[in-house]
Amino acid sequence: MHSVTRASLAFVAGVVLAPWLGGDDWAVLALVSWLAALPLRGLAGWRGAWVALLLGLARVAALPTGPVLRGDVVLVGERVGAATGRSGHVRVSHWRTVGGPWRRSEGRVQLDFGERPPRAGTPLVAWGKAFPPAQRGLPGGPDEGRSARRAGVRTRMRARSWRALGAVTPEPGPPHDASGLLRALALGDRSGVPEHTTEVLRGTGTSHLLAISGFHVGVVAMLAMGLAAVVRRAAAVWRPRGLPPVELLVGVAAAWGYAWLAHAPLSAQRAAGLLALGALGRWLGRDVQPEPLLGLVAVAVLWTDPAAVSTPSFQLSFGAVVGLIRVGGPLQQALPGGRWTWASSGVAATVAATLGTLPAAAWWFQELAPLSPLANLVALPLTSVVLVPAAAGATLLPTPLADLAATAGTWGAWALVAMLEPLAVEPLRPAVGPVGSAVLWLALALLPDRRALAALLTCLALALRPLPTVT
Repeated sequence: MHSVTRASLAFVAGVVLAPWLGGDDWAVLALVSWLAALPLRGLAGWRGAWVALLLGLARVAALPTGPVLRGDVVLVGERVGAATGRSGHVRVSHWRTVGGPWRRSEGRVQLDFGERPPRAGTPLVAWGKAFPPAQRGLPGGPDEGRSARRAGVRTRMRARSWRALGAVTPEPGPPHDASGLLRALALGDRSGVPEHTTEVLRGTGTSHLLAISGFHVGVVAMLAMGLAAVVRRAAAVWRPRGLPPVELLVGVAAAWGYAWLAHAPLSAQRAAGLLALGALGRWLGRDVQPEPLLGLVAVAVLWTDPAAVSTPSFQLSFGAVVGLIRVGGPLQQALPGGRWTWASSGVAATVAATLGTLPAAAWWFQELAPLSPLANLVALPLTSVVLVPAAAGATLLPTPLADLAATAGTWGAWALVAMLEPLAVEPLRPAVGPVGSAVLWLALALLPDRRALAALLTCLALALRPLPTVT
């Protein structure tokens, strides 16, 4: 295992373990004492992993604890971190109960906006009802109370109303389309997607198409790089010596711009970060290895927002890439090539991503679409060739061209739903609990070198059922 990968995993482990070990200053003191006695050349081995583990613990310990609020509350603060659905964290500066005096505060509160949360960095004021964070979701699922404590959150608040303070960046949006998919694909806003479409996508394991993921960021980056290559070659006609290649720079800029436009969900941060590090490695002439790059991006995301590790977005996004790295290549080599390469590569990528997301999906959502590989083989080409470019065009182009893009995207969305409907069957229910999820993660780590043991552990994990919660 690469030393960067090992250290990154240790840092993530430190962030994960912090709520169980407490948030005392011992972690910071242990880190300082260890660094003082550690030669720098020793950081490349297991000592480096130990330092990374302590850094993860110290990062969580350094987060301020949020206020404990109950009842009707007014708060003023700033949206921070990546949003999850219609909920996001707010760093509180002032709060008061109705009719009471204003109080200064620090730390975070989890705020349910009832709609798409504003972009991170937005100052706001919110009115609503505060209550303790939920302790459990589905039976055997993650403990949301412990996850909240990782970010210092002691209060959850349901907003009756809220408004942004100061100047607000206007939200772009594609022209209205009946499918609602164009806005979801362009900006990650699913509010306009019909319930029937959502059920079809969930039943076929293609719901990830509505999330701003690495797939969407990659498509946008590839389109931008293609256009940049055309412009560069055309400009070389006027300058016989040519121009320095800028395709990667344009692709990175397009990826980060698209991520910002979509409120920077964790999956978009991961994809744009990987693209930026990969481009930097190529410019420096270094051998680019995916696992260390993925580890560095995970550390950067969790250093900025340690609470992200407790979200399904983080676990599913990074798990999918781990599956593609560890399973995708060997699986594609085992499948037929030649004229069937396009199909085998699609099946290999879907199966690998499904295996990578299985530990988190079986713990958080406890369902698995059995026809997901076939459905994604149908959906991915149509989405990448028609829907994502149409959504980008409907958002960014001037009105006449935007209308044409919206029309093409709407027809493509209807075609997508029509093709997926026959594949929407009753999902499997792998409710494995935390132990089963950990075993599935272990099985994924053993692939592809120890396939038999990984298959045995997977069967064992899927046979487990969480213990009933004692009340």
